[in-house]
Amino acid sequence: MVLPNEGIDADFRIESVEYRVDAKTQGLEVTLELGREAPLLADYLYALKSKTEHLSRCKASVGV
Repeated sequence: MVLPNEGIDADFRIESVEYRVDAKTQGLEVTLELGREAPLLADYLYALKSKTEHLSRCKASVGV
């Protein structure tokens, strides 16, 4: 979930969803109850791999 105005950029688990419809205005209101989702080990490994691959390309190009 990314909400730049609120400074939020993280993964969350949706605990519950509540929908409300106003019949007169045809407006829809959605309420989410969120629970923090811990990053998975695979997420850390992917980030580490992408960073190290980028660095290895830079080092290889400097030596050539």
